[in-house]
Amino acid sequence: MFAWDGWAGLSAEIQDQEKALLAIEERFDAFKVQEEWERQQDWNKRMLAEDGALGEEVRRIAAMLRDERRALLLQWLTSVNIDTKYNDEREKHQEGTGAWLVNGTQFQQWMKTANSILWLHGKGA
Repeated sequence: MFAWDGWAGLSAEIQDQEKALLAIEERFDAFKVQEEWERQQDWNKRMLAEDGALGEEVRRIAAMLRDERRALLLQWLTSVNIDTKYNDEREKHQEGTGAWLVNGTQFQQWMKTANSILWLHGKGA
C-alpha cells in the first residue's frame, strides 16, 4: 500500500486558492459597484441638464404669458380715449365746484403739512 502524506500541503494550497478567489470576487464586486455608481452619476447629470433645459423652457413660457397678459391689460387701459373723456368731463364743470373742499381748513392743513394724508370719503358721482 502506498501512503501519501502531502494532504496538509494540498489543503493549504486549496485554502490559498480560495482566499485568492475571494479577493478577486471582492475586487469584481467593488468594480461593479463603481461601474453602477458612474452610470448613476451620468444619469444624474443628464437629468440635471434636462431639468435645466426644462426649467429654462418653463421660464420662457412664463415670461411669454406675462408679456401677453401685460399687452392685454395695456390694450384694455388704452381702449379709452383719455383726452376725449377729460374734455367731456371738463365741459360739465360748474363754477365753484369743489370750492368747499379746497377752501376747507382740513384741505389747507393737509397742503401745508409734509407727508400728511387727506382721507376723502363719500358717494361717488
